[in-house]
Amino acid sequence: MNPEKKTLEITGLPLVPLSVGRSAYIFESDGTRRTSRVLAIQHSSQTEIDFETLNTHYLLHVREIGGRT
Repeated sequence: MNPEKKTLEITGLPLVPLSVGRSAYIFESDGTRRTSRVLAIQHSSQTEIDFETLNTHYLLHVREIGGRT
C-alpha cells in the first residue's frame, strides 16, 4: 500500500465482484461510486473489503443499503 494515497472508509455493496485491473462499482446510501482501476485487494470477507486503486486506499464495510441486498 502506498502511504501517500488518501484512505477512505465507506459502507456499501459492490455491484459486481471486485477484480484487479477493473474499476469497482460500489452502491452507497447516496448513490453509486465508480473507482479508478483496482490495483490490489488486500483483504476480502463477507463484511469487509480492503483494496487499493490507482488513487485511493479503500476500506469497504459491506452492508445492505436501503433494502438492497
